[in-house]
Amino acid sequence: MLLGNSPKGKLGESGKSEQLDLGRAVKRYQNKQIRKPLNRFFRLLWLAKDSPTQGDYPDAFSWEFNDPYPLNQGDLAVLADRYANSYSKYVERGVLFPEEVAESLFGQAEPSFEIILNRDRRSRENTKRCLARVGG
Repeated sequence: MLLGNSPKGKLGESGKSEQLDLGRAVKRYQNKQIRKPLNRFFRLLWLAKDSPTQGDYPDAFSWEFNDPYPLNQGDLAVLADRYANSYSKYVERGVLFPEEVAESLFGQAEPSFEIILNRDRRSRENTKRCLARVGG
């Protein structure tokens, strides 16, 4: 551990504020300073004629940095519950469609809390509402 554990109450109730700040700083540094050179390095490795791919760059190659401070199962469950409550309110109020929430959470290889809006459906719904107001 780079910073150790902070005393509770000093910089936050759980004493994890330095860890969170460091984690954010590491992520920023990785994405701004390291990602581009690593992408170039990986590309050169793949394109080498004496590589296992014999110079063929795979279409589906991607990579991500590991999270410096991944959430434990308990924290992840609390976070998922908060998102679920928020999404439920947004669906009840008509801000989001249930399908948008379901597709974003469960329609990918890994669940994501980032909602992908269905712009085509939104456009159709807006047109229906406008026509209903005008009486058409």
